[in-house]
Amino acid sequence: MMSTHSSPFISIIHLQRLKQLDAAFGTTRSFVDINQLAEVFVCSERNASKLMNTLASKGYVSWTPGRGRGNKSAITLPQPFDVLLLKQLESQVRTGQINEAFAHAEHFQKRTVLQEKLPLWLDETKAELSKENTLLYIVSYHFPEWRPTHALSASSILFLEAVFDTLVRYDKETGKIHPHLAHHYYDEGNQYFFRLRPDVYFHNGEKLEPKHVKACFDYRRTTTHPYHILFRHLDSIETKGDWVIFNMKQIDPIFLHLLTDIHSAVFYPSKTDQPEQAIGTGAYSLTHREREHWVLTKNTQYFGIGGLIERAEFWSTKHTDAIRCGHVYEKCPVQPEDRKNANKVEQHACAALEFVCHPNRLSSSERAWLVNIIRQFTIKNSSSIAPFANSIMPYHQEKGFHLFQQTMTKPTRPISLKYRKGDEGDITPLIQFLAAEGIEVECHVVDRIGHPWDHGDIVDIHYTGYVFGNNLAFQYYEWLLTSNLFKVCLNDDERLNLLRFVDLLMNDSNDIIDFMDKLYRAEDWLIQNCHYVPLWRDHAFYNTSEKLHGKQTDNMGVMSLSNLWLE
Repeated sequence: MMSTHSSPFISIIHLQRLKQLDAAFGTTRSFVDINQLAEVFVCSERNASKLMNTLASKGYVSWTPGRGRGNKSAITLPQPFDVLLLKQLESQVRTGQINEAFAHAEHFQKRTVLQEKLPLWLDETKAELSKENTLLYIVSYHFPEWRPTHALSASSILFLEAVFDTLVRYDKETGKIHPHLAHHYYDEGNQYFFRLRPDVYFHNGEKLEPKHVKACFDYRRTTTHPYHILFRHLDSIETKGDWVIFNMKQIDPIFLHLLTDIHSAVFYPSKTDQPEQAIGTGAYSLTHREREHWVLTKNTQYFGIGGLIERAEFWSTKHTDAIRCGHVYEKCPVQPEDRKNANKVEQHACAALEFVCHPNRLSSSERAWLVNIIRQFTIKNSSSIAPFANSIMPYHQEKGFHLFQQTMTKPTRPISLKYRKGDEGDITPLIQFLAAEGIEVECHVVDRIGHPWDHGDIVDIHYTGYVFGNNLAFQYYEWLLTSNLFKVCLNDDERLNLLRFVDLLMNDSNDIIDFMDKLYRAEDWLIQNCHYVPLWRDHAFYNTSEKLHGKQTDNMGVMSLSNLWLE
């Protein structure tokens, strides 16, 4: 018998039984006795009979019980298990039950299949999720680095700004710094004083206290992490009642700006004071985390103006059909076809070539020759999408690009170039140009996940890119001292000299704007010594739904989850 009224969704338990039947008999009509079924299900004959009646009544199998002793029963599966499971996953996704589909795919080890098919099914899901005020956000990268102290990629920024808060915030329009987690602050000599708000709670329900802030910044001050050098002037942290006091080794006018940066966000410290879970005080909390799927849920007890979206579902896929499926589709890296079909978002971003420091590095005259010839390429191929760059930031673009190196020598050996997977569209024309000039290039391609550049690199050149936020002076300063360029393109003496030079410029500046103007002298020193060459400006590209509003971006081209809302 086979019911004509089948359930739209099948439980994991029943799916498991159907998988067992498919493995034993396939989809051909088979004649079996109850003993065989009991062995297939690994249960008693009585339970096997009950299971078959249940599966048949729900329309999952065609089942004709044998009548009388010795008569076998007829069983037919309408379709192979993999086909049945795929239909189940599709139905769940199309009706907005993405988490349930994920659980089923995980249970039957079909997660990869779900990832491949997901973009084909999400178009209908988008409408269902909109009714639940849930944002569907499609990305081409995996779960980003979530630790504020270690995040190096712009892909982490949206997540960090949703989950974590800083003591103070920078106002792009006025250039002023306003209280945030701290509702009051002031400086006196070599000290900064912050009084914490009384109504702030971490996502785990624990109230924010000065001890948490102290633990966060003691960790930043005493351990090795990508931004450690920026805290070099911080001597110690004290707590007194609701106050947190930062004691500086010297006057550091940039320190307050450092505290506005999302990489200085307050996280919930573990017993070792380091971040071990993505727990912050932000407008959204992380409620589900997988490599290809993570969920942010609105923090209903947020102390400030919270988000308008109740939940944001982030899914990672590189399927081209994903473009039309999400409320937001964020592409990284950007390919030529994306530039034609997506919305260009202005960024303070720049691609660059960096000359790696190692015992067999290219000589200064060889690097100068390459910089000169590469510069010709960037000017010749400049476009509205990727205009040539005179400096790492557009702020100093008008200063021009002048290379004063007198001696230039064409390299006689092949040069090695490392770049990330997906950047072929940008870098291949340059490689072809160098080949036409008689330069053989050996390419080393690395995955985009993580940060592959390190001190042990023996390649000659890195192709990379940098993106800068709203606080340009601080971002410029941060780039000079924490970027890949500082870490792998300079020797120990050069790093020390650049650090001293930056500190000298800081002490000699009247204000943050004056400091910004002076910092170009440090970048120019890097250019003149042929440590790197800026190539072209870059942009972010998104596809967004017309039903989504509040899509304004910052200088990084990053949207704020708290500002988004669905029609």
